[in-house]
Amino acid sequence: MPATGLRVDATNNTKISSLYDFGLQPNIHDVLFKRYGKNTAVRMLRSMGREFPVSANMPFKAHEEDRIHSTFTVFGDTSAASGAGDSVTVTVNPDEVDGNGNVYPRENQVVYYKHTDGKVYELQITSKDETSVSASVNGLGDQDLTYNLTLTPLDGDLTIGAISDGTEFSLGGLKYGEDTGQPAGTATGIFEREFYDVISKETSKFTGVALANQKWYEIQEGGYSSWWSEAYAKTEFLLDLEEDLHLFLGQVNSNNITQTDTDANSVKVRSGKGWWKWMDELAYKLNYEADGFDIFYLDEIRYYLETQQVSTDLAMFFMGSGLYNKVENAGLDFVQSYSSGTDLTKVKETMFGGDGDNLGVNFGSFTKNGITYVCQNLDIFNDPTTLGNPQYDFNDSGMIIPYEQMQDPVNGQILDNLGVGYVSHNEVNRRRLIEIQNGMSGFQGAPSLNQYDNVKLYMLSHLVPFMIGANRTVQVKPA
Repeated sequence: MPATGLRVDATNNTKISSLYDFGLQPNIHDVLFKRYGKNTAVRMLRSMGREFPVSANMPFKAHEEDRIHSTFTVFGDTSAASGAGDSVTVTVNPDEVDGNGNVYPRENQVVYYKHTDGKVYELQITSKDETSVSASVNGLGDQDLTYNLTLTPLDGDLTIGAISDGTEFSLGGLKYGEDTGQPAGTATGIFEREFYDVISKETSKFTGVALANQKWYEIQEGGYSSWWSEAYAKTEFLLDLEEDLHLFLGQVNSNNITQTDTDANSVKVRSGKGWWKWMDELAYKLNYEADGFDIFYLDEIRYYLETQQVSTDLAMFFMGSGLYNKVENAGLDFVQSYSSGTDLTKVKETMFGGDGDNLGVNFGSFTKNGITYVCQNLDIFNDPTTLGNPQYDFNDSGMIIPYEQMQDPVNGQILDNLGVGYVSHNEVNRRRLIEIQNGMSGFQGAPSLNQYDNVKLYMLSHLVPFMIGANRTVQVKPA
């Protein structure tokens, strides 16, 4: 119920709650969203259930397993074989040697070699010997561990030609004679990713008079009268904006920027790596021409995802309004979630638990080359005061994230590939803290702690931007 005055009589059962803690009526939502925006990453992740608790031990670590089958790349040029049936020796690029000194190719494994005649032949790895080379891995002049592979053609009439530096070979099966031993086990690497936390804060101050002029709303929640106002909601939306910026473009504080705590100690500013920064490093780059977005650009995506062993046929496509318009103008048939007769049952059930109509988050959908793209135009990419600033390209950029989960090969934990962690451990929950420091304001919902005629509203979120499998994503930008 709306309250024209501030005075709250039920002082023993009153609190200020986060807007995420209770459901607001649609007309109230519309007023807030019209002014502050609704397509935020924070709301999206919450509606999709992609939040998870983490302890305060940082960094939070997760692991990715390398693909179970791999190629190998040649280091240095190799001269042609002397004659038909003769062997050549190639060196594996030392970049492909893992931390335990292993490479994927094994003795007695087949290498597929394309000859100048256009045909593909089998070469057997008849020996594998440890060596070292001077490469750029550890700096010019340093010796790096790698392996020499002796390749022998199974076709005795084949003369192996010259092999250039950087040639990538695919590997086949292993071949053995009768009464021989077993092969060595394969070596597949595990990548450890580190995710750092961010402490984000907002503060609002109201004088007693300003507070009394606010229009306050009461919602009964768990036996409490929960109160909020539009000015209070503005503060929470500002914190959402901060979280969105941290999630997208945050960087690890490797420069050791510090602040001074209450005990005059120097403490390091906590800052985590955002999704876009992970994608800068690891994602596939889809650059489109300035004259528009061609529908056939999307054919690249399915091919790339298959090379990364992505099997899902559902992908999230987050983008700025400029790119959104270009994708629509490319001739794709968008299906809006609120249009008459639209059936997005699969998308709603898979991504939103069937509650797509009640999210307050608009999304559209289209299918190209067997992949269904669920599109969302995110406010953070369009806001001219943030990433929508014309000097950046985010309004015309986007990110394609396969809708999938990955299992940590070390601890077995099932992880969403995109999400946000909040520090919540040992009955301490720092997901969204809201506290009041009340003075002589007349506000009855909190005790007066000082002589001043005002109320200060403090908000804090302690979050961890999270993206696992960034090499399985696509970053879309104008060329």
